[in-house]
Amino acid sequence: LSNTFVAGNLWLDKLGLAALRNFSAVCRQDYVGGNYGLLNSSFYPFPDYFTSVLYKRLVGEKVLRVDDSPGRIVRYYAHCSKALKGSVAIYVLNLGNDTANLEIPSNLVGGPIDLYVLTPGSGGLTSK
Repeated sequence: LSNTFVAGNLWLDKLGLAALRNFSAVCRQDYVGGNYGLLNSSFYPFPDYFTSVLYKRLVGEKVLRVDDSPGRIVRYYAHCSKALKGSVAIYVLNLGNDTANLEIPSNLVGGPIDLYVLTPGSGGLTSK
């Protein structure tokens, strides 16, 4: 992990894999400063900070099974939502270079959808 946009995908993948394997906590090496902090030494947030905030606010503890075959370039994770009882939090990571299309099964769509799309800044995958 590092202080770049692309590291947010690795961090989110690590959180998803840990949840699938029933880990109760995932710890960072450091939170402020250092090479892997969520904030720099002036407390300016790096991309992983925003990933962590969204995960903490939206993703509940109950993990739902989705295709988790090894080696997938597009990875899907699903949990019961923390934000709204009876809803599902789905997050998708595209670890490849090509655009991926996402279709949400109609049986999962029974109301409004809140969509958060995280994209890099002008510096591309290494933007901060």
